[in-house]
Amino acid sequence: MSFWNYADFAFQHEMVDPINDEIWSQSVKIHGEKGFTPAELAASGYGAQQAMLPAEASVLPWVPDVLGSEWDHPEAVHIVGMAYAGFIKELSDRCFPLEEYVKDSKGSWRDFARTYLSLVIRGDQKYYEPLCPVLEYFASSGRSRFCLFDLCRASLVKREVNRPRDKPIRLSKADPLAQKCVASYCEHRESQRWTWDRLSGGLASNPKSSARPVIALGLTAEHGLLKLFLGNKQHIWDSSAERKPWSDRSKNSASPLWTVNYAGSKLGKRLQSPTWWCVGPSLYEAKWHIIPIYHPSFVSRSCYDPGYKRTLERLLPAAAVFQNG
Repeated sequence: MSFWNYADFAFQHEMVDPINDEIWSQSVKIHGEKGFTPAELAASGYGAQQAMLPAEASVLPWVPDVLGSEWDHPEAVHIVGMAYAGFIKELSDRCFPLEEYVKDSKGSWRDFARTYLSLVIRGDQKYYEPLCPVLEYFASSGRSRFCLFDLCRASLVKREVNRPRDKPIRLSKADPLAQKCVASYCEHRESQRWTWDRLSGGLASNPKSSARPVIALGLTAEHGLLKLFLGNKQHIWDSSAERKPWSDRSKNSASPLWTVNYAGSKLGKRLQSPTWWCVGPSLYEAKWHIIPIYHPSFVSRSCYDPGYKRTLERLLPAAAVFQNG
């Protein structure tokens, strides 16, 4: 049985969540700012699908975080990606009808979450279902102790003339417009604040807890998370050696180049000799372990990590031993 069929979600308990309340009520306002208006996105062909809708539709809220009912438990796993893919049926290869999105937008984020679980998460073989082995690895501590979100809560797409469907943004060093688009959303002050508040949620009341596991899906999510922690005055070390803390002073960490460059070792090397990032006062007093793994779209390829087999057998157990040692 898929993890998504037995997980215990916050919305099922009608739980209050101030971060999701803000995402749901305030994200629309971002598209009134310079660089994010529907007219500018239409002209560039890059941006949030929620603001690139047919003329009769208004801007829609961004995606609220997918929360277990105990998402803020110190042992809860947080899984972080770069940005959502397009999922509006009329514009994408997924099946969330625009009419349903508009209807849900008039209610609470919990209304949307119910529909999103049913129409997008369950059965999604491109993203959510491949993540089940990772979520199940942590499920021994509770099927409610999880949180999934992206650095950008909007669905970032590339729209081309005479194409009926939007394409997901594909980052590459040859596409500076895609880099700029992703960086502008991930670096927006509200995106940064929502991510920081989510990652630090519940830790202040449990100062002696073990390091919180944060799974970074791919190099962009990894690099973006490290820059976020550094911006919040945290120290970052590679687990492989106690040396100078990581900094973002290299040219590859400048905006928007960080979106297409590794912050440290490549993912394949981290799997061969399991390493991750420790964030906190010191290497051995970490509050967070940032564990980079391949994006779900890569795990079906034999040259990477099919089914997250190596991640589950080597990387996650090594991080757990380090954390408890």
